[in-house]
Amino acid sequence: MTEIDHGYVWQGEVVGRFSSSLEKLDSPEVALSNWVDDLEADFAGSSSAQEIHDEALAIKRFVGPLISVPSMQFARLINLIGRMALASGRREAIDEARYSLPAGRLHLERLRSWPRAAVGLYVDLVLTEAVSLKVLGNFDEALALLSDVIEDPVLSRFRVASDLLPLQRQQAMMRGTFSAHREFALIASVYRDLEVVEYYGSVKRVFEFTLNNGQLVAAERLYPVLLATSERIGDLLTPLAQISLIKNAGQLAAWKGDIDQAEKRLRLARAAALQRGLHGQARQVEAMLAAVAEGERPILETLRF
Repeated sequence: MTEIDHGYVWQGEVVGRFSSSLEKLDSPEVALSNWVDDLEADFAGSSSAQEIHDEALAIKRFVGPLISVPSMQFARLINLIGRMALASGRREAIDEARYSLPAGRLHLERLRSWPRAAVGLYVDLVLTEAVSLKVLGNFDEALALLSDVIEDPVLSRFRVASDLLPLQRQQAMMRGTFSAHREFALIASVYRDLEVVEYYGSVKRVFEFTLNNGQLVAAERLYPVLLATSERIGDLLTPLAQISLIKNAGQLAAWKGDIDQAEKRLRLARAAALQRGLHGQARQVEAMLAAVAEGERPILETLRF
């Protein structure tokens, strides 16, 4: 059996299992909800990003024609595909996913009412699309998307201010200025106890920006805050986030001159990333290890094609 034939057989098995689930539940929405929950759990467990992406994509291609009304769960599936495409670091997968992400937003926009979960999903779809555009080199388009949604008067009827933190964080990262990060850090600090996960993401991005720009003293002050906030999150820290935190430790050690510790941490991060199929993360770490080997201070570069 060729690799292509094996792929068709595997996709057929995935679709067959989903079809069986659909027949039992007699509801695409419930079946999709259960399936996406399972895929999320698999990725939090031991499955690779590519495995989750390919399985979710097979389900999308099968169930898409069956969806005749706005579907929040189908939007979840589309977002999962986009996130796993980014995590896997495959250009073709990212390019294909980014064209589907607006369809996910459209499903939500057509809902008769917006539960709180729909607001978070809408923001996540926008974030996934903006990052995909950035990675593919469409920088201005990504920034325009973020600005449009942040200022969208329709969305403002349903959201609260903290819902926009992920988009504001990405906007600050892309602008790449100290003033943008300072402004964002002040906004994020208001939600330190209300939105711990988002606060963690904000501290992490400010730490990375600070260290990348040579502000070692400031980065050292932020690092204990980053670790303490990660402990507050506990089990909510995803496998990708755990690997990224190891990467942060390696970069900081290198800037402090502890080369042995830097190489140890970065090699650990690389091995973990490759094991989970996070090839974008692995490429980042490879570049950092190369910089350390050449006696340079490593910079955490965003994935680009």
